[in-house]
Amino acid sequence: MKKKILKILAFILAMGLIIGVLVVSNAMNGNPVSKFMANRASAKYVDEVIKPQFPDYADSIVQGETFYSFKDGYYHTRYTSTKSEDFYFNTMWNHGKIHDTSGNITNGWNTLSRLNDEFNLVIESIMEAEMPYEFDMLGGDLISDTEGLRDFTLDMELDIHNPPVMSNMFVYIYDTEQTWERVADLLLECKGIMDAHDIPMGQYTCVVRMPKDPSGERTNYDSIGIYDFPAEMIEDREDLPQILEEFHKKWEEDFDK
Repeated sequence: MKKKILKILAFILAMGLIIGVLVVSNAMNGNPVSKFMANRASAKYVDEVIKPQFPDYADSIVQGETFYSFKDGYYHTRYTSTKSEDFYFNTMWNHGKIHDTSGNITNGWNTLSRLNDEFNLVIESIMEAEMPYEFDMLGGDLISDTEGLRDFTLDMELDIHNPPVMSNMFVYIYDTEQTWERVADLLLECKGIMDAHDIPMGQYTCVVRMPKDPSGERTNYDSIGIYDFPAEMIEDREDLPQILEEFHKKWEEDFDK
């Protein structure tokens, strides 16, 4: 009798473990039935809603794989176009409800994202070639509000010498000299390189961080620098370090508000 009870308890425990694994797996990866339903609903939605909105691209839309995102609980399906690298969107389905990100095509966000990647690569390659430092981070960003995005067109080319929106350069280097004089020198150096390449920048972020230890780890997190400093304020003048320090104090005050 005792053995029988133990067998029953072992069976119940095993079933509980199996059910638990299935529940966790479903929460992390979704389930095949819902994935099938999401895939079918997405294709129908694109045919009936998306394609009529973009008749010039309707025949070029390609459906990708449907996958479950445990972060938002939706089944996502990716769509691209054979005619345009900026034409892409996702549909998100959950329990019969579906929405999409095709608005990023018309509002210029997809185009800005691509141009931003291209801009960053150009700035990064120039700075790595011309600045003899160990970098923590470096690159460039294109910054735009909603109004600026309206001028973007699908697949427009990047004019590095005339960016379509305001540009920002960011450089983080390692150096033991933690002074505003060092930041000023770095800022002037960055602007000089950009001017030499005829690349206009609207803002500069220049930060000097303490170097890593011999093992390659950061143990001292001290740093000094300026963020989003307007290019028109950069002048090679004796009091530039003081100007940067005051700008940083104001930046910190605004950041903490």
